[in-house]
Amino acid sequence: MSAERLGIFGGTFAPVHKGHTAAAKAFLESGLIDRLHIIPTYLPPHKSLSFADDPADRLAMLKIAFAPLLQAYPQIKIDPYEIEKATVSYTVETIRHYREQYPSITLLCGTDMFLTIHEWYHAKELLTTCEIAYQARTGGEQDAEALARQAERLEREYGTRCHMLQGTVIEVSSTELRARIARGTDLDAYLDPEVTRYIRSNKLYGAV
Repeated sequence: MSAERLGIFGGTFAPVHKGHTAAAKAFLESGLIDRLHIIPTYLPPHKSLSFADDPADRLAMLKIAFAPLLQAYPQIKIDPYEIEKATVSYTVETIRHYREQYPSITLLCGTDMFLTIHEWYHAKELLTTCEIAYQARTGGEQDAEALARQAERLEREYGTRCHMLQGTVIEVSSTELRARIARGTDLDAYLDPEVTRYIRSNKLYGAV
């Protein structure tokens, strides 16, 4: 069993954007983990996809978007584990899989995920077998208070260690991004240019 501390950053990544890469970099530089796996879902359990989707495309875009970070940080890995399982992706099952190798696992959550994680599939097992890192979007005091209450609740009810990552959050809505892609709007502020090129050339998300 490895003594390294593993970080897991999962999600649909449809498409992967600059907010994702910035969050991954902040996570790896937080000192909480030694290794980071970026794990795209095959099918997310909490929502149905309202757009045509090929997981292979999302995996390819992750490799493109993370290419600079992969060069700078060999501890980062684009991990196809859930896509290769080819079934609904439950985070707790992924945690079980990696617990066999890593005794310490920290899961990275966005604001909305962190606030609802106690409602996830087999939440008790999930929250008692890993730590949680989360980012706070720039939503003012109301968000900050909600996040603080949730961290206190998870620590009290499950013994979960929760860590808020420092740094600026790049807020991007994947739904809005897909709408911008379909409208042909400029995407440079949100997407790596090579990801945009991949989307356009493969006509993803309504691109023309």
